[in-house]
Amino acid sequence: MRLYAGVAGAALVIALVAAQCVSRPDPPAETGPFRRSPVAIGAVAGSADAFVDSIGVNTHLRYSDTSYGEFPLVKQRLLELGIRHIRDEVTRDTPDVYARLNDLSRSGIRSTLVMGRPEYGGKKNPYGSLDQLYQVFVDELLDTAVAVEGPNEMDLSDVGGWASKTSSYQKRLYARMSKSGSTRDLLVLAPSIGRYEDRSRYIQMGNLVSATDIGNLHLYPGGVMLTTDRLNESLEHGALVAGNAAVHITETGYHQSPSATDQPEGHPATTPAEAGVLMPRILAEAFRGGVDRTFIYELVDQYNDPRTAESNFGLLTWDFRPKPAFTSVKNLLSIVSDRTARGAPAGAPAPGLDIRTSSGDVRTLVLQKADGTLLLLVWREVPPSPTLACADSSPAGSVAVTVAAASGFGVARTYRPSCSAEPLREAAVTGELTVSATADITVIELVRQP
Repeated sequence: MRLYAGVAGAALVIALVAAQCVSRPDPPAETGPFRRSPVAIGAVAGSADAFVDSIGVNTHLRYSDTSYGEFPLVKQRLLELGIRHIRDEVTRDTPDVYARLNDLSRSGIRSTLVMGRPEYGGKKNPYGSLDQLYQVFVDELLDTAVAVEGPNEMDLSDVGGWASKTSSYQKRLYARMSKSGSTRDLLVLAPSIGRYEDRSRYIQMGNLVSATDIGNLHLYPGGVMLTTDRLNESLEHGALVAGNAAVHITETGYHQSPSATDQPEGHPATTPAEAGVLMPRILAEAFRGGVDRTFIYELVDQYNDPRTAESNFGLLTWDFRPKPAFTSVKNLLSIVSDRTARGAPAGAPAPGLDIRTSSGDVRTLVLQKADGTLLLLVWREVPPSPTLACADSSPAGSVAVTVAAASGFGVARTYRPSCSAEPLREAAVTGELTVSATADITVIELVRQP
């Protein structure tokens, strides 16, 4: 279902979506939680805190022979990044991994954990049975997790009858989680599909609404920008399995090694600079499109191996140096963060913004802080420009966007997360504002008068 559409050559007013908290319902899954829906034109999409909470990153804490073996650095960079969620997996006989997940949980970083798979293509299952994994989860990991997840990308395995086996496993997982009072309130995500662009694979998996709380998408843009149309197509595919359930994108990102000899089909490399522009756009596009959580793949490059695409998806290099995407996501979270609002009652929604432009490729997201501050994220759905300079107020390739807000705002601050977490400009609000929209996200912070 398309939630957003631009009309070229005409004034564009963009409808935004309302954030919704999700918790596992007591009745059957068909009753919710549901995907967020559009609200009135110009309305606030949700709280700034909800947006921050929507962002996570994949880790592989079990891979001790990779960069993930350096757990102190993993933890340090996760805290520096400012995310609250990681995605990992449950394994047997790995007490060091349990300790790390619990350590992160005590630091405010909670987990979504994949709970095994039905078969390993004739090989011995290294993780154990579902009952064994469930017992590990209850005994060691219960306090670390906000959700568990069904089998990961079984369609890419060499397991015969993968679809029916995945479906059966998911139903057993859901029933097992529902039986115990200690786990029945945890959300259960649907299984993921590896060939996410292939609608037929979702059809093969079948309808799992009765065994799913949250839909699950893997969505790699393939070396280019994520468009609104591409997101909506993926949401339609996911609904074939999870119905109208709320949605998490549990893997998305860019590999950044043009010299890789194993370039995945349909997924060429991006440069690190391009990923630094495109990654925050994925997070904003997903949230405004109704996705409740998006996990970047992945935190750190697993090896120092530029010949292998799989080793170069990280926000950090193998030796934990930040890439541009790490910096831009960290800056975006710092700008938007509203931690004083966590656990506080939601304030009354602010009056919406009137957003006008003659360009059909402008995308926006409006967020509200607890004190009434509004944050407008604006960008163009165009490829990144290699010449975009942070100092330019009206760079080449930009289009004008006019913003009108209700009275009561005193200061407007302009940020570019790919450049800095500090404002590039600050001015008094005296009427309508004109913003230059580019391929890079610009954030306009409208602060209420004292």
